[in-house]
Amino acid sequence: MDIQAREKLSKARTHVMITHFALGPLTMKLDPVEDYSHPTMWTNGVQLGYNPNFVNEITQKHLIMAVIHEDWHPALGHHTRRGDRDPGLWNQAGDYVINLILVEMGYLLLDGMLYDQRFRGMSTEDVYAILEAEKKAEEQKQEEQQKSDETDESEPEKSDETDQSDDDQSTDQKGDESDDQSDESDESNELDEEENQSDSNDENQSELGQNGSDQTGDDQSEEEGKGDSESSESSESGQDQPNYDKSQLGEVRDYPGDPDETERNNQEWQMAVAQAKELAEKVGDLPGGISRIMDDIIDPVMPWKELLRPYIEKIFDGDYNWMKPNKRYSAYHNVIIPSMESDGIKILAIFNDSSGSRTNKNMAEAESEINSVLVDFPDAIVLVVHCDTQIHTEIFTY
Repeated sequence: MDIQAREKLSKARTHVMITHFALGPLTMKLDPVEDYSHPTMWTNGVQLGYNPNFVNEITQKHLIMAVIHEDWHPALGHHTRRGDRDPGLWNQAGDYVINLILVEMGYLLLDGMLYDQRFRGMSTEDVYAILEAEKKAEEQKQEEQQKSDETDESEPEKSDETDQSDDDQSTDQKGDESDDQSDESDESNELDEEENQSDSNDENQSELGQNGSDQTGDDQSEEEGKGDSESSESSESGQDQPNYDKSQLGEVRDYPGDPDETERNNQEWQMAVAQAKELAEKVGDLPGGISRIMDDIIDPVMPWKELLRPYIEKIFDGDYNWMKPNKRYSAYHNVIIPSMESDGIKILAIFNDSSGSRTNKNMAEAESEINSVLVDFPDAIVLVVHCDTQIHTEIFTY
C-alpha cells in the first residue's frame, strides 16, 4: 500500500467533510480501495477506487474536487440508473451534469474536463440522449465522407492510366530521335572525363586524410551523446507518471449486486442525501442550486408511465390463465401468451389530453401506453376519452 497516497486522499476527504456539510454523509459512505489498474478514480456506490500514482501527482485542491466529483455519482444514482445504455457515454453524460454542479460550488475545472452550459438543468438521461444522437450523426457523416473519398480516388486512376499511355507513345518517338545524337557526344565526353577524374581523385584523397576522419568522429560522438541525454531525460520525466484523461477525473460503475440489493443501495443513498441536506440547512451551508438538486434526488419526479402501470395492475389484480390465451396479442403477433384474469368485469376510463400544448411525441407515447394496456388486460372494458378545452362526446370503447 502506498502510504503517501492514502494519507493525501484521507486529508482530501476530511477537508470535504469539514468544509461541505452537505457532502459529509456522502463522502463517508464510500470505502477507499487502492487500484493501480485504473488511471484515475472510480466508484460503484460502495467503494472509492483510486490509483496512488494519480493521487500523488494531482494537486490537493484538484484531489478534493475529484473526491466531490465521485461523491456526486452515486448521490445522483448514476451507479443504478444506467440500464442497457453504453457505459462510456453514460459516464460522459454524468460528468457533464456533475461538472456543472462543481462550477456552481465554486470549483475551477481542469482544462479539458467535460463542461457545457447547454446541459444546465437537464437530467443525466436527457444529456445521454443528446450525446447519443450527436455520436450517431457524426458516425454517419464519417461514413458518407469515406464513401465520397473512395469515389474521388477511383476516378483519377482511370484518367492517369489514359495519360500514361499517351506519354509512353510520345516518349518512344522522342527516344528514337535522341539516341543517334547521344551516341556521338558520348564518345567525345569519355576522353575528357578520364583526364579530369585522375586529377580530382588525388586532391580529394589528400584533403580527406587531413580533416575527414577527425570531423566525422566528432560529429558522430556528439550525436550519440545527444541521443543518450534525450533518452535519459525522457525516461526520468515519464517515471511513475500516470497517463490519465483529464476530461474524466473519475468513472462511475454499476452497483455490484442483484436488482433487490441495487434498489436497496439506491434508497440508502437517497436517505444519505436527505440527511446531508438537513445538516447543511441547519448551518446555512447550502446554495440554492444544490438544494434543488438534492430535492430532486430525495423526491424524484417519476415518469407518468411508471406511476400508471402499478395503479392499473392493482385494480385488475388477478392471475395469468393459459386456458384463455391473450387474443389481442396472438392476433397481431401470432404468439400465444396467457391472459390476465380477474374477478368480475372491470371498466377502465382513460382521459387523454389532446390540447395544443401536447406535442406529437407526447401523443404518440400516450397512444402506445393505451395499446399496451389493451394487450395486457384483454378482459377489461377500456373507454378512451379525448379532451382539450372540452370533453369530446366521441368515446372509444375497446
